[in-house]
Amino acid sequence: KEEDYGLLKPGQIIHEVGTTRMGNDPRTSVTNKYSQLHDADNVFITLTAKHLFPSVMVISRVFDNSSKAKLKHAGADKVISPFTHAGSVMAQAVLNPSVDDFLEFPTDTNDFFQVAEFSVQKEHFCQSKSLGDLKLKEKGIIIVNILRKDGKKIFAPHKDIELSEGDRVVAIGSREDFGQVLQTITN
Repeated sequence: KEEDYGLLKPGQIIHEVGTTRMGNDPRTSVTNKYSQLHDADNVFITLTAKHLFPSVMVISRVFDNSSKAKLKHAGADKVISPFTHAGSVMAQAVLNPSVDDFLEFPTDTNDFFQVAEFSVQKEHFCQSKSLGDLKLKEKGIIIVNILRKDGKKIFAPHKDIELSEGDRVVAIGSREDFGQVLQTITN
């Protein structure tokens, strides 16, 4: 009808919050010609997982790096591109073969060496103690990195650094040493 011409109720003829481009190429468009996200499966799984279990850690695989930001926004804690990762590993192997051998060592099926992470919980015996006081190095455990609750990273921390509630600590050592020390640390 002529009187219906022009502005209508919001959402009936325009997108008030913006538009998206449709197309076949995920690098230049958000949706395909059927209005489906190019990476809809991963986004849907991420949104569903975070909705059902907000504290679950979601690690998502992505083939197109342009989708990383979308998956992070949807709630993925970590987004991994197998092709980008494999390329980095191959470059590392060529440029620094000894470093590559060292970094691969913990993933081999050996009983000697491992990399581990532990969290400092409330009223934990590690809380408010310095790394020097814990004497982990004397027990064969080397602290590589501390990720503070506020996101600050401390690489190769000095022995005077104190651990705080919420810290995530990355360490390396022998499986035998970890078996003894981590049992004490995590209890």
